[in-house]
Amino acid sequence: ILSIISRLEHVDDILWFACLSGYLYIRARWTALPGELPPIDDTDVDDWLPRFSVLHGSCIFFYLLSTDLSPQDSTLLSDVVEVGSLPSFTGEDEETNFILIFLKK
Repeated sequence: ILSIISRLEHVDDILWFACLSGYLYIRARWTALPGELPPIDDTDVDDWLPRFSVLHGSCIFFYLLSTDLSPQDSTLLSDVVEVGSLPSFTGEDEETNFILIFLKK
């Protein structure tokens, strides 16, 4: 439990920084349910979407735009079971993109 709490505090710092810079780029992936075919290899697909992210209380809210009144999606921090990072990459705009992974129940 303490390990997850310390990881979530680290996520809090990252999200706080992201709020200062504007948007996080989000990419959602799901694991196959029993009986379903495994997901296709989509590493060449560029489907990262910008989302304005807000950490408020015990929830992370994802908005399409920073001016939206209602979040498009949300995740309870208690549903996050793993937090990690993936290698960063430089996009076409020559900016470095840092990648985080949130695994939730």
